[in-house]
Amino acid sequence: MKALIRIKKNKLNIGYQQLAKIIWQVPQDKFFVSHIGGDETLQKEYWLKIWPDFTDLFVDWCKVPFIWGATPVCIAPGKEAKNTLVVYSDHLNELTVTKMAFYNLVKYLAKELDGVIQERDSDMWITAEAFMAKHRDIMQLSLDEAIGKSIKEAQTLQAIAEDDELFLL
Repeated sequence: MKALIRIKKNKLNIGYQQLAKIIWQVPQDKFFVSHIGGDETLQKEYWLKIWPDFTDLFVDWCKVPFIWGATPVCIAPGKEAKNTLVVYSDHLNELTVTKMAFYNLVKYLAKELDGVIQERDSDMWITAEAFMAKHRDIMQLSLDEAIGKSIKEAQTLQAIAEDDELFLL
C-alpha cells in the first residue's frame, strides 16, 4: 500500500510511540512498538518504520503466519517532489489491522501537516476528510475488531510485495 501526501507545514511534534498508539488505536499504556528511526527522524526528516508486536496483547496472534506477524507502516520523504511524504507498507494487500494503521497514519499526517493525499492508482489529490470518508469503515474499527478480522484473513491472504515501479517514491 502506498500514498503520497503533499504537505504545507513542516513541523511534526509527535513521538513515534504516541503516533503508534493513535494509528493502531491502542488503549493500553504499555504498548511495545518496534521501530527503525525514532522521534528525531520522524520530527526532523519525516522518516520512520514502525510495527507492533500483537502477541503481548492478543493470544491468538500466534496463529498468524510469519509473513503477516510484523508488517510495518513506513514514512519517508518523497524523492521526486519537495514537500511530499510517502506512506507505505510492505504489501499491496494487507491485513485489516495494517490497513487500519496505514489509513490512520495517512489521515493523521495530512491533517497535522495541512496536506492533501494521492493514493496508489489515482491521479487525484484529495483532502484528509475525503480520505477518511472513503476508508471510514476500516479506520473506525477498534483494535480488537481489526485483530479478529486479521487473524481470519491471515489464514488465506497471499502476500503480494509492493512494487516500487508502480508508484514512484
